[in-house]
Amino acid sequence: MGILVVRVAFERRFLRLARRHLLGAAVAAVLGCPALGQEAPGIDVTLGLSAQTDSNLLRLPDGVSPRVAGLDHDQRGDELLVPFALLDGAIIWSRQKLLLHAGARRMYYHTYGNFDAHITDYRGTWRWESAEGWDGELVGGREQQVTSFEDFVGTQRNVLAITSLNGRVNWRPRSDRRVSLLYDDFRGANSQDARRPNDYRVRSERLELAATSAHGNEIALGVRYTNGDYPNRIILALAPVDNSYHQTTVDLAFTYNPGGRTRLDARGGYAWRRHDEVPERNFNARVGHFLASWEATSKLVLDAEAGRDVDAVDDFDRIFAVTTTSRAGLKFQASSKIALAAGWQRRKIDYRGDPANFLSLLFPTAPREDALHDRTLSAIWVPAERWQLDASYQWLDRTSNRPELQFRARVLQLTSQYRW
Repeated sequence: MGILVVRVAFERRFLRLARRHLLGAAVAAVLGCPALGQEAPGIDVTLGLSAQTDSNLLRLPDGVSPRVAGLDHDQRGDELLVPFALLDGAIIWSRQKLLLHAGARRMYYHTYGNFDAHITDYRGTWRWESAEGWDGELVGGREQQVTSFEDFVGTQRNVLAITSLNGRVNWRPRSDRRVSLLYDDFRGANSQDARRPNDYRVRSERLELAATSAHGNEIALGVRYTNGDYPNRIILALAPVDNSYHQTTVDLAFTYNPGGRTRLDARGGYAWRRHDEVPERNFNARVGHFLASWEATSKLVLDAEAGRDVDAVDDFDRIFAVTTTSRAGLKFQASSKIALAAGWQRRKIDYRGDPANFLSLLFPTAPREDALHDRTLSAIWVPAERWQLDASYQWLDRTSNRPELQFRARVLQLTSQYRW
């Protein structure tokens, strides 16, 4: 078998960086402790270096050599070195705040040099507030992600550039009432020619009506309408299919703050998705999300999360998936300079097929079910006011009813960064 379809989920936090920070600062976001690049007025420049080891870069099953993926060696793991630079600025005047961010990083693989990449990101955020009960936020920018490991057939890198525009306007006719209008626009563009048919655009508008108590408890009713533009999402040489869709989601959300140290957020609703060109793929599904956090002491915070979502799937014989997520975390501020965290997450993905797809009829198989587990230990040390050291260790594994999709991996990452 000369080529292996690598569909593994490259779940490393390193390649799915938080939009506000890169590399080591992403660990700070996980820990919830102060990180370099806060929103104080002025301009900050951060330089850093991150080193990472990964025991199973291609997320292959135990005993499988990378040669089956078309590579010319048997080394399953690799080391990654990433120098990076960040520029953050904040301007505050009256009731306005403008935040600017730009970042660049270079990814150097020791063995898998064909995946080396230069990644850039930028973002601008404008927050405003008026005395008449109006406020809002407008965010625009672009981020890049290396996706070759999870959804590309072959051995060359693919960089997905996601351009986004997000806006929110809130009107409070009374201190305990809120009307919100939200807009999101995401566009994805792939660098590999073979992946460009998978370029997409997703736009959504959401209207939300909320009532808030004096203690910060809130109940909100929301309606979201989404348009997904996937003109050739299923790639078949003989029959490309337009998988564009529109979806309506209605949900009811609650926020509860008993005593100030505990916060509960819950959202539940129903989604209706419709495909204009392939109506046999229409479906309805329940969706929901629950989040709880508890500040046990001034130094210890516990949180837990559970959710159920419906996602699109990039495959010719599976049209959507039901994803159930559960997560728990612990954060401990050992001192003003040291913070520790531990986290556990499980994502169960139930892939649903399309009975009207002729490939599903020709090659019937049991519905695919995957369970991804992620256990993480993280630490931050601030030896000096502008110098920060981050470390994280991850145990990753995936179980599946298809043995060829199972894998285990261990990822160690160390980051040093300094801010001017």
